Amino acid sequence: MPGMRWPRVSVRRLMLLVALSALGTLVAREFRHGSPPEFVVRGIPARVHRLRPGMTWGETRDILGLERHWLRGGTSAEGGGGLTDGPRASVLYFVGGARGGLQRPGAPQPPSYPPRGVIHLSFMMGAGGLAWRASPATRLLDASLHADGRVVAQMAR
Repeated sequence: MPGMRWPRVSVRRLMLLVALSALGTLVAREFRHGSPPEFVVRGIPARVHRLRPGMTWGETRDILGLERHWLRGGTSAEGGGGLTDGPRASVLYFVGGARGGLQRPGAPQPPSYPPRGVIHLSFMMGAGGLAWRASPATRLLDASLHADGRVVAQMAR
């Protein structure tokens, strides 16, 4: 069309558009697999390496950021089940994926996705039953992070 003019774009507006597109790209890349973002998942192996045998359940939970949202310094890892064998307890935590646990009958089921990582913890229980986590005698035996069918990080022994 003759006489049609394009709107003027100032340098300031152009810089704002570039910054917004860069931010959008960063957010899309970090959250491409859902929550927690990639930078949180990449930090889990370093957390596993900080663990030592003999730590209590509370120390282990705090270092790994278990059952705490990633915005509050956690890893958003949710417990998916466990197994007790005599004085030992083995617990799995799923990072960014399928959630385990009991569901209310008739409640809508959230979508299930494959986990991006599984944290496996083994403890020597200080007390039986459901109170083993609260017992000061419960001690960490082993910890590892698994992803894509392989061990990504293992606690130093």
